[in-house]
Amino acid sequence: MDATPGTIVRHLIEEQLHQLGLTGLFLALTGNLENELQRVRGFWNLTKIAWLIAQNQFPESTCDDVPVIYNPSEWSSDQFCGYTGPKLRIFPSGVIASQIELWLLALNDPERCKNHFLKCALWYAEMHGSAEAGLRLLLDLFDHGYFAQVAVFVGTLDSFVRCYALEADLSFMHGTTLANVALINENLNRAVREYRKIKLNPARYNEVLGVVIDLALDRVQAAYEALSLDDWIVREARVFGPALWLSQVHPSAEKIGVTGINRTMLSRFNEMASDIHGSIGWRETQAEHELPPNWEIGGLPGLAGIYRKRYPENSWLDRMTEDRLLMPNSVRELVRGTDAQTLGNLRLPRQWRLPSEKIILPLCIAHRRQPALLRSADFTTRCLSSKIRAMHLPPNEKSRAAARRRLMEEESSTIVAQALQLANVDVVKVDRLAEMRTLYPWHPTLCRLAGIFYCLAGDLDQAFPQLIFSVLIEPQGSANWMAIAKFAEFTTFPMMLRF
Repeated sequence: MDATPGTIVRHLIEEQLHQLGLTGLFLALTGNLENELQRVRGFWNLTKIAWLIAQNQFPESTCDDVPVIYNPSEWSSDQFCGYTGPKLRIFPSGVIASQIELWLLALNDPERCKNHFLKCALWYAEMHGSAEAGLRLLLDLFDHGYFAQVAVFVGTLDSFVRCYALEADLSFMHGTTLANVALINENLNRAVREYRKIKLNPARYNEVLGVVIDLALDRVQAAYEALSLDDWIVREARVFGPALWLSQVHPSAEKIGVTGINRTMLSRFNEMASDIHGSIGWRETQAEHELPPNWEIGGLPGLAGIYRKRYPENSWLDRMTEDRLLMPNSVRELVRGTDAQTLGNLRLPRQWRLPSEKIILPLCIAHRRQPALLRSADFTTRCLSSKIRAMHLPPNEKSRAAARRRLMEEESSTIVAQALQLANVDVVKVDRLAEMRTLYPWHPTLCRLAGIFYCLAGDLDQAFPQLIFSVLIEPQGSANWMAIAKFAEFTTFPMMLRF
């Protein structure tokens, strides 16, 4: 495998940028940015430091085709925004700065943050001669986690659509660059005041609304085509932003002159927004009660029963999954042919039941959890009851959550201590570590040890991702970075392997 220091650095940068984007995306769903600010700052600082070190050693490391928007502290272009590449050469440090600074601005001054996004999206649309270009950029920015507060995204999108439905004169943006930002701000503020009392043009509104619907449908289709739970969680989240705005347009659609076709789509997105709220609520419930982060379809039998009554046996499932954003096509085929009782107890395969190490830290930050204290299966009722009694707690759900937490703290500490004593490599010890990871698959220490074991056994293809996972899950863990450094050293000087 190609595991030179340069390759490892570039891979880490790409993965950390991806993780940062997912963190913003998932935080937009939960609204927990303010509560997790300290952890977010720590993650951001480590990511930025890693990039600065990489830039010094490997100055050719860049990121391409990533949506980005300017920030005042680290920006190397005269353009307001766009997609990184030959025409917009922004290094990862600039992307990181834009994301984090906009998250903080959204917390401290959401209106100013909205205006910043709006100005950039309108500028981009005018530079490319179409509202669609600006809308596409806005939704791509949401996909990549720039809107850690969904209310800022919804407000920005609404203002953008209204600007074009009012047919506002934005010619003052033509041919401008960042050097003209003061002039643009002045003219944009004046335009907002002048058009405040003008009625929307229904035809233009429906045209721009149709573009948003089409872009949202592209994301719905991508979610349906998900091939793993990771893909489903990420792609469902990307639907949420536009679906939420469309669901808010839905109640006043007739009043503002939305066409029948568009109203039908608004109704569908209203249902989808509700489905995504249900998914978010379930993960928040899991976090509150310290439950495993399993994805289940046990709540579907009731809705399935309604569709079974309305439609023939050979079409109810397809109709339900078309109307609602409940499961991807791959899971639909697993469900097909099951009766109501079987559907309620259906156990999905591993790749559909539990998220992987790649997205667990962003999920944990968004839902205020710790990867090291996530168990793949719940404790038995007897075990929980015994712990509740030992902790002298009343028998209720809050006590069950406290008991789960205490049990996981004790059990994970014991398991990690045992794992650290597994010296050398043999089949029995590798199997024992695998058993531990089955129970605590997201524990960073167990990931690191798995990578070391694979490396000592000469299986570099298996070692590399496990070591990367340890850094991604616990970026502040110095032992994880040391293991990556040793791995890079070994790929260069094989005779010097020592962990």
